[in-house]
Amino acid sequence: CCCRQQQQQQQQQQQQQPPPPIAATMTESDRYLFDLNGYLVVRNVLTPSEISACHAAIDAHLSSAVPRSDPTLRNAVRGSPMYGAGPPRIDLG
Repeated sequence: CCCRQQQQQQQQQQQQQPPPPIAATMTESDRYLFDLNGYLVVRNVLTPSEISACHAAIDAHLSSAVPRSDPTLRNAVRGSPMYGAGPPRIDLG
């Protein structure tokens, strides 16, 4: 029907639109999270195939990963909400 064709056309148009532009500057929150975690999450920067290649590279080197067992490397104060109770971060080198 006409409604279904219109919906399909709208979905195709939405899929073809480029992602919104990425901010060129870091916010105070971005700086804080980077200082805390050592990385930022920036959406829509990599394509799915680039992400797959990254996963494959990590998987290939996972056997040489070293856990951050030294408490001074946890990037948070023991007992604070940011310290966490889970396993330490793993460094690939």
